[in-house]
Parts: sequence; structure tokens; C-alpha cells
Amino acid sequence: MTNRILIRYTCNKVDLLICPRTDQNSILSIRIQHFLISVIVLVNSSNEMKQAQSHTFDIVVAMAPKGPLQKIKFAFIQRRLSGLTGPNCLQLLPPIGSTGGTSGYKQQQKVAIGDQEGVLQVFSMKKDELQMHFKTLPSERIASVKLGGQSGSVADKIFTASENKVRGFNKKGKLFLAFETNLTETIRSMCVNGSDLLVCGNHVYNHYRDCKEIGSYLCGDVIVDVAALCPNNTSRLITVLACSGRVLRVLEHSRVRQTLELDSVPTVLYVPKGIAINESTIPSLIKLIEPKIMHYNRLTKDCQMAQALVDLDIRDESEFKMLSKEYQKLIRNQQFIDEEFRKQPTVLNRIYGILTDLYIDKFKFKGVNVKAKLPLLIDLLENYSYDELVRFYTAEKAEEGANKD
Repeated sequence: MTNRILIRYTCNKVDLLICPRTDQNSILSIRIQHFLISVIVLVNSSNEMKQAQSHTFDIVVAMAPKGPLQKIKFAFIQRRLSGLTGPNCLQLLPPIGSTGGTSGYKQQQKVAIGDQEGVLQVFSMKKDELQMHFKTLPSERIASVKLGGQSGSVADKIFTASENKVRGFNKKGKLFLAFETNLTETIRSMCVNGSDLLVCGNHVYNHYRDCKEIGSYLCGDVIVDVAALCPNNTSRLITVLACSGRVLRVLEHSRVRQTLELDSVPTVLYVPKGIAINESTIPSLIKLIEPKIMHYNRLTKDCQMAQALVDLDIRDESEFKMLSKEYQKLIRNQQFIDEEFRKQPTVLNRIYGILTDLYIDKFKFKGVNVKAKLPLLIDLLENYSYDELVRFYTAEKAEEGANKD
């Protein structure tokens, strides 16, 4: 029995984590600080507990951009039996007094777990002895447990989702929030980021700020999990929805900005705060998209030339043979070229959308508005040159026409 998780690193900081489905035991909490990784695994029966004690769990860590693959083994340490639980119902609280440095690594950490009996309990281990810090009375089934806190502070507040209600507890177990959402479905997943609360049912996503709804989205797929991206030095909040249709949907202002296809159904999303663009990866991204850009640019020219040749109305076989082999091929394939050309606007809009958003976001992180330069970027894409496009993206400062926000 081996659980595997792929973690992508950027500048030694975790960028995005997707936990694939496992057959038996579920990894329900992962905490990553620099190079310290804590993993907590929940099991549902005594037989699975015995298996967990006799096996190790592997995490495969891919160091980007060209670092080696590393495998880290985690052996069974301790167990704590609770009521039946579901995904997203366990969290590892940050060390006491933690500010994001390494000084808190040896400090005592607490575990928060919510079960289907509606009980939230927080406990820790000291000298191999279990210490219970608080335990709530039974209530509605807990579907999600998340951590949160004020922006810029340690996320040590515990939030639970039951039916369509969200409750908040401090680390001593005192209830400070009891919020009944207007979600028409039972809450299945949740994310808390400062004063922003993101809740999802099976198909409905709602965004609340200071307990007031500011956006919603109806998803055709079943929503499996939700997470939030907060780019550095901005007030932007980008939502990522993991969906049963093997896709990640990226939303901003409750509108889909991008859809990313996956090889399998995602089950858990982990997105740490403070995401920033790694500019050194931009040339590689352009190189990956280059074949598509060149193909559709060439398709445009082929379609125009094929149409011009058809307009010549060549009917004589001898005239046809006088044409170059390239032109003969265009005439023969004219119908296929037209069919593919009709698909071109949709594909190019997606490609251009990715590249223009990347350019805008890169400079927006620096407080610069470069929307006035987008026509120049589109012109570079239509008259594609890899070197010129890379120079355009990797310029240290936006040229004339860029305005400070």
C-alpha cells in the first residue's frame, strides 16, 4: 500500500499540490514549511490501522525546474481513533508562536479533526501521551475543516462546515463565528482566506467577504475541492476548483479564467499563500506553446492561398500540373484546411488568452498596468518570432505606454 503525491516546487517553495485518489487510506492533511513536511493519514478500521503500522507512505517530490526526483518515506508514529470522517476534515495547526520561520519546528503542534457525528476535537502529543485541548458536543455532520486568520497573521483559527453553516473556533475552543450561508446545497468543500470565505456544494460555488455574498458560480461538473491563490503584493484572490470532469477551473471574480485538464480526477487541492510568477520559466512556457502558434499561423496562410487558387478556377489538367507541388497539395486538401481553419479562432483565443494573462499578471505583481501594450503582443503572436516574444516578456520594465496602477 503506497500513497503518492506530486509536489511541484518553484524556488524551493511549494506552488501547487494535487493529491490523487487512493484506494484505502486517505492522506487528509499535509503541512509544508520550507523542507519540513508533515503528513497525517486517517484509516477507517482496525485492519487498516494494522496495515498502516506495518507500511510506510511515500511522497514523490519533484524539484523544479531541473532538480532530481526525491522520494521521502514516512513511517507510522501514532494513532488517534475518532468517529467516521470524510476528506478535508483534518488540519495540522501551526506551531505556537510560528511566524513562518524554522524556529517553530520543535514546538508542540495540535491536530484538529471533525467527524460525521459533528464533533470537532483538537489534541496534541507530549512525551508519547495524548493531550486533548478541547472537544465540542455532537452536532450536524462536519463536511470540512479549514484553518484561517487575518491577512498577514498565523492561520490558527479553526473553521468547520456543516450542512450550509460555517462555524469558527479559536485555538482554545471558543466559538467566535456562526454563519448560515445561503448555499442551496450542503457544503462539501470550503476555503478560508482572511475575510474571504469560499464554499462549494456539488455544483454551486459561493464567495463571501465579511459574511456577505459577492459572487457565485454554477459548475456543470461535481466540485471536489476548492482553494485560493493570493499573488504576492496584490489584493487579488484567484479561486481554483477541482472538478470531477478531470479539470481544474481557475476563477477570478467568480468567472472562469482558465480550464486545466488533468490525467485523473483530483481529490485534494493544496495551494499555499504568497504565489508569485517565476519569470525564469516564461521562455520554457513559450517554447511549449510554440508548435501550436506556428501551426495555426501557417494554417491561416495556407487557407488564404488555397482560396486564392480555387478562385483561379483551374479546370484543365495541364494547367494544374504546371502548379508547384505545394500548390497542388493545397488544392487537394482545401476542404480539410477549411474545416480546421473554422476551429482556429477558438484555439487561438485560448492560447492568446493564456499568454496575455501571463504578461498582464507579471507586471501587475509589480504594480504596473500594461494593457495598453496588448495590441503589440498580439501582433508579435500573429507574426511569431520566439526570440522577439521572449524579449518582450522578459523586459525588466514595461516600455512607454505602461502606467502605474
